[in-house]
Amino acid sequence: MSGIECVLFTAGGPGPEVGEEIVLSAEESHHAVRVRRLRAGDMVWAVSGTGTACHCRLQEADPREASLLVVENEPRWREPDREVTLYQGLIRSGHLEQIVEQGTAIGMTGMTPLVTERVERHGVRTDRLRRLAREAVKQCGRGRIPVIDEPMSWEEFLKRRNDELLLVADSGAEEGLSHFVHSARMPEKGGIGLLIGPEGGLTDAELTAVTAVGGIPVHLGVRRLRSETAAAVSLSLLLIGTA
Repeated sequence: MSGIECVLFTAGGPGPEVGEEIVLSAEESHHAVRVRRLRAGDMVWAVSGTGTACHCRLQEADPREASLLVVENEPRWREPDREVTLYQGLIRSGHLEQIVEQGTAIGMTGMTPLVTERVERHGVRTDRLRRLAREAVKQCGRGRIPVIDEPMSWEEFLKRRNDELLLVADSGAEEGLSHFVHSARMPEKGGIGLLIGPEGGLTDAELTAVTAVGGIPVHLGVRRLRSETAAAVSLSLLLIGTA
């Protein structure tokens, strides 16, 4: 067995202590024993999706009800120091799924799909996106499952602004994201919001409105990027190297 083996479990209360047992669901048991071919005695990281992980020894390799013995706890397992929420204008489902998978591996905290003026679709299978995020957590080995919200209207997004720093991808911005990240304006703590428009981008009116509520426009370079590429590039600049 090579690499980091990661399984998900449903946490009850504050979480299991060293020496306690974790019993996996039938789905997770099947994946661990039949798909990953784990055997009794193998070491595995068990995560509940909130950031904490338990290093465990597989006791019972039952494909219907596998059990783990907790050896140690790690309160913040393989998580970046920054918490970045992606606000993504709705795009085609396949590209949105790509963003969820890549964003989870890079380290985003959550994603909220936005219905902006130029979106070409309004529906989204949030249940599928959440499942993809869960699977991506196991694949990449991290302690937190990103929160995937239901789609939000543009008007609601503007009204619900909070204290997080909001960066807005804008090809016409004077400052680049890479420069901003390494400037004195980049906070060491606190939440960060990242807004990326749909394939047609944000309208001038939307850019004006989001700037008025504190959004900071930043560009991603001289080339035009697809939305899913812009998301991966931006999240990487904000998160890679902060773990």
